[in-house]
Amino acid sequence: EWADGYKQALQYIRTHEAEYDQIVMSGHYWQPYIYAAFYNQYPPDLFQINGSRFSFGKFVFGGTSWAGEVEFDKKDLVAIAQNKKTLFILTFNEYIAHARQLVTVAEIKSADGTLMFLAGELSSQ
Repeated sequence: EWADGYKQALQYIRTHEAEYDQIVMSGHYWQPYIYAAFYNQYPPDLFQINGSRFSFGKFVFGGTSWAGEVEFDKKDLVAIAQNKKTLFILTFNEYIAHARQLVTVAEIKSADGTLMFLAGELSSQ
């Protein structure tokens, strides 16, 4: 299925979005802004004015290492959160790199049951 994993992550986010000031999504599998814009029906004209492949609205998107970008396992999550209540949607490897800082709030699986992402918050939030 198109966007398998991202679709389920965005369904989870839609249910919990009001609880957070910021939502940070892994770009490990591909460019998540595409899926976030599509599944949230974000207006294209608004995206052209205020959005980018790195962020729009409450969303901040990670890079893809195979495209030469830095993924969240190599980034400072506290600095990214900027004292905002932040939901992190990370791959297993990204999450494990910060496991001591995070509290898991959900496991996000693909349609076939494969673990795609872990959703977490900074333990200090």
